[in-house]
Amino acid sequence: MIIRKFETRQVEIASDVYCDRCGEDMHGGGKFGGLYNGVVGVGAVGSYWSPVFCEGDEYEFSACERCLSDWFKGFKHNPLVKKKESDV
Repeated sequence: MIIRKFETRQVEIASDVYCDRCGEDMHGGGKFGGLYNGVVGVGAVGSYWSPVFCEGDEYEFSACERCLSDWFKGFKHNPLVKKKESDV
């Protein structure tokens, strides 16, 4: 026997997402609608030992693909550069 219950719920849906660095709209469009290019709502939390971020403070950002690519270029180990078999 299956017992079903119906509920009406309110959900939050992002209607637009903008890059926190350049301010551009990150909507990717396409046939699926709500797709965004880049990272959306990525976050970090400060720790007790951090000399930069306050303990317990939460940081959240969104960044478009272009800004991510520019940011990654400054990394010592750029995640966009493919590793060779010999480097693994």
